[in-house]
Amino acid sequence: FATVQCGQCLVETVQFSNPLQVPCEWFVHSHKPVNKLEKHMPKYLRRKLHAELKPKTRIFEIQPMSGVLDPGERSNVQVKFMPKEEVSFK
Repeated sequence: FATVQCGQCLVETVQFSNPLQVPCEWFVHSHKPVNKLEKHMPKYLRRKLHAELKPKTRIFEIQPMSGVLDPGERSNVQVKFMPKEEVSFK
C-alpha cells in the first residue's frame, strides 16, 4: 500500500484467478486470540491480561471474505487499509 494518513483509508483491488481445471474455494481467516482467563489468577493480573486480550481495531477489511473460483474464472477482491496509529507497517 502507498502512504496513508492516520485516520484515512486506502482501497486496493486484488484479482484472484484459477488457472486449474478444478474449482478453487478460498477464504480469509482472521486470527482471534482465545480469551481464557485463569480463575485462580490474582485480580490485578486478570485485569491486565483482560486489557491485553481486548480486540484491537481492525486495520484491514477484505470484501468478499470468501468465494469459489471455477476453472479459468477470475474474481476481484477489495482490501481496505485503515491505519489507526502513526507507525510504519511492513
